Amino acid sequence: MPWKKDTVSNLVDLLQSGDTLAVIDIHGVPAGAMIGMRKDLRGSMKIQVAKKQLMKIAWDQCGYKADQLEKLFESAVQPALVSSASLNSFALFTELKKTEAGRAAKPGDIAPYQIVVEKMDTGMPPGPIVGDLNSVGIPAKIMGGS
Repeated sequence: MPWKKDTVSNLVDLLQSGDTLAVIDIHGVPAGAMIGMRKDLRGSMKIQVAKKQLMKIAWDQCGYKADQLEKLFESAVQPALVSSASLNSFALFTELKKTEAGRAAKPGDIAPYQIVVEKMDTGMPPGPIVGDLNSVGIPAKIMGGS
């Protein structure tokens, strides 16, 4: 497929540019947030989203060791390649961290850390919140009006 060859070509150009590179995980990032992030960072860096297999092909074409890329992929469910000619690795990390934003958990999401919910009265009136809590695996019931 021609688009795959174009993507690999773009990735190879990015990898061979000599710029500062990073692999970030964009899993769960809403499209609107991704568009905003690209807009805010457009002047200082490039973000290339591609399938892992296409990144591996480009990585191999550049002559890099596959185990290096595997280490970068360990913590990334849906990786994206970030390149910057004007920023060093610390400045690149700082700029990316500024765009980080949280979002509400959805059913099926996996928490990045252990969450402990103690048994207590929520103080919330009966309504959809009970269903939301149950859908993420927290047994909730209405007791005494809240």
